[in-house]
Amino acid sequence: MQRIYFIDEMTPLLEHSYTDKNGQPQVFAVQGFVLSDGCNTLYGETQGNYAKAALALKLTVGQCVTVQTCSTARSYTTKDGEQRWENRVTITNIAPFGPRRKAEGGQTS
Repeated sequence: MQRIYFIDEMTPLLEHSYTDKNGQPQVFAVQGFVLSDGCNTLYGETQGNYAKAALALKLTVGQCVTVQTCSTARSYTTKDGEQRWENRVTITNIAPFGPRRKAEGGQTS
């Protein structure tokens, strides 16, 4: 299901070099977005080749977008023996939708 959000913040595209299990050099790309629908706010990431493809959309802070996500949760134990939970939101599709958020004074930018 797609939801409509505004982009509140976004990180630059980050690329991390690593060596895969076959000894081949690889690059993993990721870009983060803080998204809000006026009630809920979430942080999600585009990853891999999709992060590079989404960069071509030239999205900007304040822009209205449609978003599809995949959410996962996992528990883990810290070094101190405490059980913690992590929620991860991966953006599987993001696309421009309508105008940017209205700025102070009622004008769209």
